Amino acid sequence: MVLTAEQMTRIGSNIQACRTIHGYSQKAIADAAGISISQFAQIEAGKRVPSLATFIRITEALKVSPDSLIYGEQISTNQEKITSLLNGLSNDQLQTIDLLVRSILFSDE
Repeated sequence: MVLTAEQMTRIGSNIQACRTIHGYSQKAIADAAGISISQFAQIEAGKRVPSLATFIRITEALKVSPDSLIYGEQISTNQEKITSLLNGLSNDQLQTIDLLVRSILFSDE
């Protein structure tokens, strides 16, 4: 199956959005996927189609499902859920949540 330019652009944009949301650099994801930064930048720009193996390694590095990068729905849905949960919390509650999230995300360091 050949992807259209529109599909390639959408997938690249979803990869970039997910990477940015999680605070990863292009280099970090490229290294985890076993490709060059140049190749990764081309994938994000929708100018290159990754192999299936590379695509799976990108999803693993971003800790997302493949369908979230193909369709992009999971990213915005999860953001909306989290935002709605955080709305109306006190500064103390938000600070506690911030500490918990950081401890989970950076527990390997």
